[in-house]
Amino acid sequence: MSTAKPIPIIVTGASEEVGSVVVPSMKPEYEAIHFTLAASSLTEIPLLLKGEVPNPSSSKLGCGDWSTFPKAIVFGGAYQDSLFEAVRKAVAETPGTKRIPWLRVDSSRPHPPIGPEYAAAVVARTKAMLSKLESEGKFDAEDDSIYLL
Repeated sequence: MSTAKPIPIIVTGASEEVGSVVVPSMKPEYEAIHFTLAASSLTEIPLLLKGEVPNPSSSKLGCGDWSTFPKAIVFGGAYQDSLFEAVRKAVAETPGTKRIPWLRVDSSRPHPPIGPEYAAAVVARTKAMLSKLESEGKFDAEDDSIYLL
């Protein structure tokens, strides 16, 4: 059994229904320290990338352990291009935000309908991409590149 501490991440999506499957399924390799709802992402994500926890938060999902800054942020399939770009702009315009990799569900790839099967597919793609980014040293650089899942 590994004693390595899970890599902290932020997860964001449209619903707690999917989030409640995704967040615990990222373990044991990754720990979602915060889950934010897409509807609140324009205000919450800039705060999160400054290391501040929104109060009140749009969701109670996530472990809430901010002792280590998150290494990546994962966006679910609810993010249309316009909202995703608006969040990127809000983060860029907010002083003090840290640059971390942004992982985004690729809506052009086939996936199951929203529900448990969808969440399982997103988790598998996310873990594979996070593992790749870790092996490439992307978690140790100021890098806010977009990676499609």
